Amino acid sequence: LVFSFTIFASALFLSHFNLFMAPLFLIYPVLQQVFEKIRINKLLRSFLIVSIFGVLTAFILSGDTMSNDTQKSGNLINFVSRPETLKRVIYQIPVVTVPTELIGKLAKNWPWAGISYPYTPVVRVLTVCILTIYAMGTVLIFKKRREFVALYLSLIFAMLGGMLLYVFVDDRLNVLVNIGQERYYFLPAMYSAAILSFILTTLSSRHMWLKGVVFFLLFFYLVYNTKLIWK
Repeated sequence: LVFSFTIFASALFLSHFNLFMAPLFLIYPVLQQVFEKIRINKLLRSFLIVSIFGVLTAFILSGDTMSNDTQKSGNLINFVSRPETLKRVIYQIPVVTVPTELIGKLAKNWPWAGISYPYTPVVRVLTVCILTIYAMGTVLIFKKRREFVALYLSLIFAMLGGMLLYVFVDDRLNVLVNIGQERYYFLPAMYSAAILSFILTTLSSRHMWLKGVVFFLLFFYLVYNTKLIWK
């Protein structure tokens, strides 16, 4: 535990980008206890661990003038209560999951009429589809791999928490205006990949043909994104 705190504090001091990993540290210990046999002493211990991580993060960032300058929107509670905040957060999900070029092609061939940039109606539909997949994945993993439910849900909530911190810290990150590739999307893209991996491996655990399909999809996705990087 002391080693974890030391590494986490060092990461924040060296690069505040690691702040966006804080939700995972805060959420996972509590969910792990919730989905195990709940004991009051263990649950209190989890809350204590979460509190220490939270206080540590706030303390380190409190003296950061750059962080204070970027948070022009006021405190986090007021920011969350804004009507557009929810859209700015959850509409990031398809942006980190589906290649931007593919979203653009869907928009150009959208039924009835083409959709102009930033393709918000397409992003909205993709968001609903992906969230539905996440919900079905939750049920699937709960039934077949219950020992991983806490980690699976932690990844989802940590991804959303990180996305919220992104839009809070930097007003320029707004998928309602621009869905172009951003370096901030690197971490949530890793969360998204891990979430989909849980779903796919659970689906294909007992069927060899499904493993082949999953391998083909992952290989295609890898090749497609590699081509985008080389452009």
